[in-house]
Amino acid sequence: MLRKVVIVMAVLIFIKQIVNIFLKLRYGNCFGGMLASADSVWAIEDTSRNIINVLIILKPNPNRTENITRKMKDVIFQNIFQKSQDFPKLTSTRHRFMGFNFLLKNKLTVNDCVSTLEIKHDEELNQTDLQEIISKYCNKPLPKQHSALWQILVSPKPIQWHSMEDPSNKYPVLLRFSHVVGDGLSFVNLMLRTFANSNTLETSSSHLEYPNSDMFSKSIRATKNFVNTLSMVPSMLIQQHFLRKDDSNSLHGPELCGEKNLVYAVEVEKKLFTLVKDIKKSIPNSKFSDVLLTAVSRSLDEHFKRNSQPIPKHISVVIPALLSAPDMDQAPVLQNQFSVGILDLPIQMCSSSMLKRLQEVMQKTSNLRNSLQYQVNYWLVTYLCGFIPHPILKQSLNTDQLTMTISNVPGVPKVTIMKDCDIEDIIFFTNHRGKTGVGLSILTYDNRFQLGLAIDKSIMKSRNEAQRIINDVFKYVEVLHAEVYKQNVSIEP
Repeated sequence: MLRKVVIVMAVLIFIKQIVNIFLKLRYGNCFGGMLASADSVWAIEDTSRNIINVLIILKPNPNRTENITRKMKDVIFQNIFQKSQDFPKLTSTRHRFMGFNFLLKNKLTVNDCVSTLEIKHDEELNQTDLQEIISKYCNKPLPKQHSALWQILVSPKPIQWHSMEDPSNKYPVLLRFSHVVGDGLSFVNLMLRTFANSNTLETSSSHLEYPNSDMFSKSIRATKNFVNTLSMVPSMLIQQHFLRKDDSNSLHGPELCGEKNLVYAVEVEKKLFTLVKDIKKSIPNSKFSDVLLTAVSRSLDEHFKRNSQPIPKHISVVIPALLSAPDMDQAPVLQNQFSVGILDLPIQMCSSSMLKRLQEVMQKTSNLRNSLQYQVNYWLVTYLCGFIPHPILKQSLNTDQLTMTISNVPGVPKVTIMKDCDIEDIIFFTNHRGKTGVGLSILTYDNRFQLGLAIDKSIMKSRNEAQRIINDVFKYVEVLHAEVYKQNVSIEP
């Protein structure tokens, strides 16, 4: 089996090199190179495009007279477009030939990438208005017929944000980028560094937490050599994509329509982050992510009950994990430096105890960390996928069996950009893929949780119900904390 795999890969590598040579001859100095293997995976799209949306709430200095959009264009032109050799993905367009994706350099202008949101309201936006607007924009093609890889859209209208005591105007900014550019943290790190005051991020690394980063430690150490890992790829693919049964629940099944409901929940006071750390301290061997996943599990359980729907024993959840903690004090590198594993997240429980639920979640996450999923998927995506033509790769990476993606983005401290604009909140919305039409992102910003939930409308049309799900995550963190400290017990994993 291993010999056959090596022969097939050798043929694919040869074909890709021939295509690479042809494209160099055809486009000359405009040729920006073939996509890296980990990036080519995200060039595969269907009805739901692989676009990560990031909602940023800006609070400018009340005395500012300069237009925010114009200032952003000036900063991006100076720091990105005049340094295009440092950021080729951000000034190039993406194309495909013979099933392989490649870039053409210097095909974009700053006006292609930065513009204003089209808003019909004459008055200040409210929360409902904003959710409708970002839901409408989230899956639209990127500029240049979707060949560009990113876009910034600035609202010309302020929004009534959470604090009624602060009357200053706050403006939504929607940052949209293809997953081809890189993982969410590397791109946002770049944007913050591009706009931030010179000393804003100097101590940011001390604030970061990596609840999932340990998932890689054992798997990477276990990787003796590339050949051994390569030999495991066929069996792992069969197990993940052919032997795994499709999830059966109301949040999974139909073909996605591409239209989404985007909702969010933002912690106003710095409370829940401390509660999660308290729980983690009190429960031996628990992880930061275990606590959050337990709250998500209970929220989904209540969703099924509330809507009189069959409650699944578990749902299959894609859990991305960073390969290593990035150095936020260094210039960011735009790349997809992470892997994924599939977690069987418990939903239906015999007991109403949150501690029992946490115990079950800890067992499942421990099984995932001790498996070879992250190890094999990392090598597969980083080294092999780039040599496989697009049509074959699309079939090989089928994720139709899975219900949900949960992404826990490492935190950043509070940031001031463009000299006098405070970033009040940052909310991520993950992309959908195949029949996986539910995505939850968790970001810690300024030691406050920021949750973003994206649900395809073929799965759930009610924005209110989606909002209830995400609000209940906060609720059940508090319930778990109360139960832990009321009973004062420890759980062995």
